[in-house]
Amino acid sequence: MNILILNAYSRNSLAVVNHLDREYGLVGAAARNALCERIGSARWLKSPRLKEIERYTNPQIDADRFREDIVGICCRRSIDAVIPTGTVTTNFLSRFKQDLEDRTGAKMLVEEYRSLSRLTDKWHTYRLCS
Repeated sequence: MNILILNAYSRNSLAVVNHLDREYGLVGAAARNALCERIGSARWLKSPRLKEIERYTNPQIDADRFREDIVGICCRRSIDAVIPTGTVTTNFLSRFKQDLEDRTGAKMLVEEYRSLSRLTDKWHTYRLCS
């Protein structure tokens, strides 16, 4: 099984990677940004289990390009599951979940957007708790 871990340079990503079975093939991915390209990725926090890092477009800059980048990575790398490890990528992956699963065959390990948006709505949560 091949798993794509988004936000590969985050502490959340490290926690996910460190707890996944060692038999899984892990591919890291991170948003393209100028700082990474200037100083190089070797200076960033990254699990040694992630031998290579793919790049995707920041979904806040171009959501459609982000979706196409994820499709491309999943198809090139024969990805079986995608795990987002940050708020922004989780929200966008959730939004595109059905389309991505249909086009790649990979499971997006995130809730459907309609449910996720309700779960992350603090006012809705407050009313439920009240």
